[in-house]
Amino acid sequence: MNGSLRMKKNLKIGLAGLGQMGSGVAKRLLQAGYDLHVYNRTEAKARVFEKDGAHVVRAPSELGECDYILTMLSDDDATEEVVNGAEGFAPQMKVGATHIAMSTISVDLSAELAEQHSRSKQIYIAAPVLGRPDAAAQGRLSVFASASEALTEEVEKLFSAFSQRVFHIPAPAWRAHLVKIACNFMLGSAIETMAEAFALTSKGGVPADLFLEIFSTTLFAAPAYKSYGSAIVESDYEPEQGFKMPLAAKDLRLVLAAADELQVPMPVASAVRDRALEALGRGFESLDWSALGKLAAENAGFREAG
Repeated sequence: MNGSLRMKKNLKIGLAGLGQMGSGVAKRLLQAGYDLHVYNRTEAKARVFEKDGAHVVRAPSELGECDYILTMLSDDDATEEVVNGAEGFAPQMKVGATHIAMSTISVDLSAELAEQHSRSKQIYIAAPVLGRPDAAAQGRLSVFASASEALTEEVEKLFSAFSQRVFHIPAPAWRAHLVKIACNFMLGSAIETMAEAFALTSKGGVPADLFLEIFSTTLFAAPAYKSYGSAIVESDYEPEQGFKMPLAAKDLRLVLAAADELQVPMPVASAVRDRALEALGRGFESLDWSALGKLAAENAGFREAG
């Protein structure tokens, strides 16, 4: 890929996956004036974007004529189905077209997709994102981008529609997904440690809001501690834009799979994964992963104020 390439006119952009994150990305791309073609398994979610100029397709294969195809799907299985399923877009992709994998998928699948597209003389860019759905809608995502060659000005401009920063991860492309799942592991670990600390201090009689103020304004004055700490204090486990427990468990599983492949012991990741599984066993499927706070309180025999 040549970084000096001029911007193409009339680019056709495809986007598969209109969940909370994908919807935010779609809004930003439409606001930026892109010719956007969208696919979602539940077609009604895609139809919402027609009024803003999006073209709705009924099958992923119809995205094959796009210059760039972005995938923002829940897991490996959903991504495989959209890319290589019976109506997948891969067989229809043009030579030189680009697949940008923005989902949180396994390192192994990312590597397989890179090889597949290379054989077909297509371009693969791994570009998972970090940020909540509201950040996507406001164009404040962080992108971890990696490709076999340098990203073009065209791709950088595409990312700028929905992100505030692009981190360039060295090739091979799968390393971008390794970075993303490592970040999610750190978030999960932070939530679990806060959950345990809140259970300890609350049962000992310390007001939860006071403890939150103490740690979030001193050594732990970071967005993750403030936002998830507040969610635990307020027992806000069903936010409109949350990260549900099954997805959290999935990402922790991806971390451990990568650790196994690279022979890296990750005992904390194993413990947090087990906590997510315990939460699912308690029936927390519809709750945000901040509900690890609820789990810790229950295990401590302490009923939250909320």
